[in-house]
Amino acid sequence: MRPSDGRFSLWPLGVGIFVLVLVAFSVDTRTVLSSNPPADFLSLSTVEGSRPELAKKYWEIAERLIQWKYTFGSALPERPPDDFQTIGAGEKRLDSHEPVRIAYWNKLREEWVRPDNWHRAFEFDFQWPVRSARTLSHVIENLIKHSY
Repeated sequence: MRPSDGRFSLWPLGVGIFVLVLVAFSVDTRTVLSSNPPADFLSLSTVEGSRPELAKKYWEIAERLIQWKYTFGSALPERPPDDFQTIGAGEKRLDSHEPVRIAYWNKLREEWVRPDNWHRAFEFDFQWPVRSARTLSHVIENLIKHSY
């Protein structure tokens, strides 16, 4: 774009750079658990009562709940957390389910550290300016409190 006096206007370039920076800061990458359970997780047969449908349910629990508590590469605890179970809320867990639950938890602990069970996911997050403003306001607030 040229102004009437023949010079080039740089404001479109400035706007373009601003938009690119905004998009770059808004892309969030995460390492997330694959939605497809590995074959050896599905074929776990060390405990009576383990079957592929049950393996899929336990993998869905890991995908839906466990991966947000423990990141890729972190060690999972020896004992499974209470929310790693296939029964619904309010139902009583039967003792016969516990060995199967433990077996799937131990298998999940093995699979957890394998990079091929994870993938990178990209998503747009436009809340970063709000979080940055809140953080900055807390820092300023603390500086004011501690300066007097």
